[in-house]
Amino acid sequence: MPICILACNDARALQILRACKVGGFNVPDDIAVLGIDNDELVTEVARPKLSSIQPNTEATAFEACESLDHLMRREKVAAGTGYIAPEKIIERDSTNTVATRDSVVQLACRLIRQHACDGFSVKECVNKLGVSRTQLEVKFKKVLGRTVHDEITRMRLRRVCQLLHTTDKTLSSIVAEIGYLDVSYMSNWFKKLMGISPGEYRHRARALGNAAGCDRVI
Repeated sequence: MPICILACNDARALQILRACKVGGFNVPDDIAVLGIDNDELVTEVARPKLSSIQPNTEATAFEACESLDHLMRREKVAAGTGYIAPEKIIERDSTNTVATRDSVVQLACRLIRQHACDGFSVKECVNKLGVSRTQLEVKFKKVLGRTVHDEITRMRLRRVCQLLHTTDKTLSSIVAEIGYLDVSYMSNWFKKLMGISPGEYRHRARALGNAAGCDRVI
């Protein structure tokens, strides 16, 4: 430990969470748990809330129907099992950790991931942890190779990428959600980090079917 367990579905992941509680293991610090299906009846009632992979059920159903149609027409269907990529990973509390035994860095990252879009600052992070800013920055550089401010920015950027890809929210709505006040400022900030405008990112991400790329920026 620390390790991550990928369950075959959300129901099995819920059983793993219960087993961890019985066994005295902390989730996600000791064992992170990731399910499959993104069944909100399970993921939202789980404690901690369960991260899960969202499968592309529409594409799967379409391909199944297409294959059945070919068979009913007595047409040849390609042998083998088709692969359809999942839509995305929905991150919740069960994987909200950093793979390090440094408890200060773990807690700082958890606070940042929970509050980065609430106007959370380095000063607030330091105050909540009860450590000096210098001590925290040294630990961050050693463990993650970046500053506390970089991590806050990275989490905000990640959220913007997620909203652009998975919703039709306007830039004004997104700005309000991540704690900025000005669309122009956010657009310039996004373009500086990603190299493209928010609108172009949304177009490319949807064309590719995923929001990959925001993790490589910082």
